Amino acid sequence: MNPKDHTKWAGVVTVLFLLGSSFVFAKFQGGFVSWFIFYACLIFSLYEAIVLFNGMTGFKAVRILKKKHFSAGEEIEVGLELTRPYPFPVPWLIMTDEYRATSHQGYHIPFGQKKTLIFPWFKRRFHFTYTLGGLERGVYQFHQVILESGDLFGLIRMKQVLPIRDEIVVYPRYHRLSTWASAGRQGNSPRMVNHRQVGDETTVVGARDYAIGDKLSKIHWKASAKGTDWKTKEFEAHSSHDFLFVLNTNYPDYEPMSDAQEGLELAIQAAASLSYTALQNKGSFSLMIPGEKGGGQNAGLSRHTGDTYARFVHILRKLAMVGFLKHPVSFDRFLQENMSGLRAGDTLVCITPVVTEESVRIFRRIQQRNVSVEVFFISSPGRDANRHVPAQLMKYGIRTYVLDHPDLNHCLVPVQQEGRKRYRATGK
Repeated sequence: MNPKDHTKWAGVVTVLFLLGSSFVFAKFQGGFVSWFIFYACLIFSLYEAIVLFNGMTGFKAVRILKKKHFSAGEEIEVGLELTRPYPFPVPWLIMTDEYRATSHQGYHIPFGQKKTLIFPWFKRRFHFTYTLGGLERGVYQFHQVILESGDLFGLIRMKQVLPIRDEIVVYPRYHRLSTWASAGRQGNSPRMVNHRQVGDETTVVGARDYAIGDKLSKIHWKASAKGTDWKTKEFEAHSSHDFLFVLNTNYPDYEPMSDAQEGLELAIQAAASLSYTALQNKGSFSLMIPGEKGGGQNAGLSRHTGDTYARFVHILRKLAMVGFLKHPVSFDRFLQENMSGLRAGDTLVCITPVVTEESVRIFRRIQQRNVSVEVFFISSPGRDANRHVPAQLMKYGIRTYVLDHPDLNHCLVPVQQEGRKRYRATGK
């Protein structure tokens, strides 16, 4: 039995015992005082009966949310409005609003609740507002409001559950990256400027060496027959600035960092900020996460520009729920198997804490298809592991940024090639 139900019926038994005892006492003792005690207990019993059967009836609750989309760390104001049809005196009332956060891939936010004590008495409508602050990213679902009340003497305690469902989404923090050259016009490299040249697949203008991942339909058979190697068609170019963001969420890759969860949060913030910056610059963009449900092979960019904001919101919601993979997959293998959808002129942006020699080889093969490659290397202050990687990537024309601080704009200084500037890893 629920403890609240036990309290309720224990109070009823107590009241009936007092009423029965006072009646027996009046019958045997007689006199004014004895019957006065009985009638006082009778009135008291009638009050308790009314409270028991009518004290919690007719309550309706409405949850008031000014908006349903927030950023991590933002304060959320939640209002509750209670109404009832008649002004029965309720001396006290405890309201509890419960919420849970849903997530996937192992990222978990615990159950929470907010309680308040009010004194309604004869009021038919009353309002309560509370604030949730410092919430982490996630999808929070409000399921029910629990009302608890009782009589003036504390003998009877009742509980009522009002199912009221609402949902809010807390997105990861993001902001425009004004120092990201590839999305702006400040890039100096023709491979990195805002408008790149993308192949028009209707007009063939030449041939190039075959690269792993090229489609069979794009092989230039006549040029291949004249030489000893396979050749792939090159098409007439047109202007575009399309980005494919790939986010590494493998826990073993973040484990060497001083705080793996903090590293993942930095990577997620970077993915959200990069998507927002591409949106502001009217570019096409997509996000892929290895191991994600529905992240099929050979996925490429969404080429439609009319729904970019809706796609951005979808990416934010995805990032709000993402966590470390329960079953890690090889990031290099994922890149090798899923990048054939990229076209000449696209930009592949990898957000990862680890770059291996195999990664470099894959990036170079992707570059052979006239696809730009950028790496946002997630690090932590003082981390020595893989310090040679950024300079090595820059040697092959892969623009590399080292992120080790939440202020991403200060971190977005590309690593220079060896011989000029060895390493740039601080955002302080």
